[in-house]
Amino acid sequence: MKNLTIVDIQCDGPDIVFLSASRRTVLRRGNVVIKSGSSIRREEADTLRFVRQNTSVPVPEVYDDYPQSDGTHVIVMEYVEGEPLSELWPTLSNEEKLEISGQLREILGNLREKRGNYIGGIGGTAAVDSRKTTLVGGPFATEMQFNDFLQSDLIKAAQRRFSSTFSKVMTSTHKILLTHGDINPRNIIIHNRRITAVLDWENAGWYPEYWEYVKFFGALDDSDWETYTKHIFPQTYPQELVNDLLLGQLLRH
Repeated sequence: MKNLTIVDIQCDGPDIVFLSASRRTVLRRGNVVIKSGSSIRREEADTLRFVRQNTSVPVPEVYDDYPQSDGTHVIVMEYVEGEPLSELWPTLSNEEKLEISGQLREILGNLREKRGNYIGGIGGTAAVDSRKTTLVGGPFATEMQFNDFLQSDLIKAAQRRFSSTFSKVMTSTHKILLTHGDINPRNIIIHNRRITAVLDWENAGWYPEYWEYVKFFGALDDSDWETYTKHIFPQTYPQELVNDLLLGQLLRH
């Protein structure tokens, strides 16, 4: 890893914050966080910069990002004080959960004010669909092309039997909006009952307006998180959710 002045100045020694099986390591060094690994992409750093400059959504400041000789990527960013919502959620009262849900609703509303003219990552990069694994393709000029991309990974039997059905029920008239793509309690940092940061923007970009909603349901656990959906989302997409849940059962990724 190359020498970085900001890391040297603010570092008393590395403290491992998170070590994942998904090919990434996150270190905290003083007031700096360093993400690295084969699953870390430059696009996440670009997205964080874009969101910070163009919205009021709280995200860490990116200090630097760079590739390494082994093909992995490094992102150096601000450490944000607080705890993951996933750790706090079981201890919160209904009133506190409603308060945080309202804050998240405002954040999503701010994101959704930004409209795109293609489907894919910030800066014209590829679209991603993360489920068991990640499917990458595009960017796409139209939602119809994006729908074809999603169906391209159907298991062979499903391609024969259901491809035409999915083509009929998956509409292509949605607005294209700025989307996080993984609204999950572990990606939300809370300090003094306020959301101080939204993390992990690797799946973010310009996507159909329903995408944030259906991806929210891919992150559900045993908590009552999903019961606050109506307080978090300004608009719901039940038909698109049913379509996506069925599609997800028939995809290889």
